[in-house]
Amino acid sequence: LSGMGDSERVYIDALPYFDAGYDEPGVREAALALIDEECRRYRPTKNYLDHLPLIDTSKFETEVFRTEMERVAARQPMELLNMKRCELPGPPAGQKSDLGAWAESLRNSQAQLEHQSTRLVNLNLLARYGTNAWKTYCSYLESLVDQLQKQHTTIRSSIQEINWERKSEQQDAGSRLTALEAEFTSLVDSNFRLEDVCQQMESRASSLRAEEASFREMSEHMAKEAEKKRRQVENQMESAEREEKRKIGAEQRQRRNEMRVHKQLESQNDGFIDDDEAKEVPERMDES
Repeated sequence: LSGMGDSERVYIDALPYFDAGYDEPGVREAALALIDEECRRYRPTKNYLDHLPLIDTSKFETEVFRTEMERVAARQPMELLNMKRCELPGPPAGQKSDLGAWAESLRNSQAQLEHQSTRLVNLNLLARYGTNAWKTYCSYLESLVDQLQKQHTTIRSSIQEINWERKSEQQDAGSRLTALEAEFTSLVDSNFRLEDVCQQMESRASSLRAEEASFREMSEHMAKEAEKKRRQVENQMESAEREEKRKIGAEQRQRRNEMRVHKQLESQNDGFIDDDEAKEVPERMDES
């Protein structure tokens, strides 16, 4: 198959020297059941060879063969063996006095005599030289038989070597297939385990994403609450600052009023105030 193209290659998917289980009970019955099922599904037509061209038998026919086939097709009887050339007939009854008829009968008799003489000569030659010729022919046949036997032995040796080579190749291929099958099984098992781990990790990632979302929502809520509290504190601080400013402004206004009153009093008394009153005015301002 090494010299064949890809379209002409024959791929065999069976290893009879390596495969086992053919002799197990039920295998033959299963194979026969498959064959019966296919036979039931196969419905041949009246002539399922219509798509094939007709066989050209004219190249094998001869004139004698064609004539004989026509006779058989016409259902005519076969002609009997013509023995007239072996007979020695005399002139017909109406030609007994005809010299030409007797001359024809004489020539026929001479031809038959010559034929028989030739047969005797051949028999004598065969008796004298036929033994050696037959021995030579037998020797030739024996040499031909020996040659064919040697060729047969060579062919059987070649067949045996091919079978041993096929067995070795199939056993090697079977070992490789067994190893590959074990590797395939291991890889499939690893893939199943990896898929299980991936599913677990996906579920864990989903739960983590859910926790992250809940934490993000909680943090956003807490940030909003903190921002709300910060704004409340800022508002309180602003209110307190405004209140403090209002108090300070009120105190300042009160002090200015007291200073104005004090100045008015001083202007009314023309600047005459005893020391005790001068001390009481600042004390009153501090108390206020």
